[in-house]
Amino acid sequence: MRLNKYLTEKWKKSFKSIRVASGIVEVFVNPSKSEFRDAAGSNKWDGLRGKWVRFYADLENRLVYVWHPEIIHSEVWKRIGDSRNYSDDTLMSGVAENVGGKWTLTETDEGIAKNLYGYDVRDWEWVNKWINVTKKLKEVQKQLDAGTYRGN
Repeated sequence: MRLNKYLTEKWKKSFKSIRVASGIVEVFVNPSKSEFRDAAGSNKWDGLRGKWVRFYADLENRLVYVWHPEIIHSEVWKRIGDSRNYSDDTLMSGVAENVGGKWTLTETDEGIAKNLYGYDVRDWEWVNKWINVTKKLKEVQKQLDAGTYRGN
């Protein structure tokens, strides 16, 4: 089917977790808008229902993984069989917030500066199709250039 070559989203994995209301966590790869909504789901964070997701972007394979915000990155990496971790500069992990219908990088777990060592902001622009990371990366690059970067 020719339509399949244009579809970029796919489901990666699901696993059981007591940390989410449904008991099942789904991990989506290059998610559609509806999959972002499913990943955000309902969560225990007051007033933030459907507003946050956790994610990581894989520079080597140009894939974005998205899942429920109450599940930490290391648990997802383990469940999907990715042996890399926070220190790998080809992985950008963080939390994205739905701001006016657009998912935007708001914070990272390990400090986003590592993604700029040896890479340029432009190397990560492909992620903007799913999550706007450029604004945050430019802020960090400016701080790194000025010697004022203090994390996240």
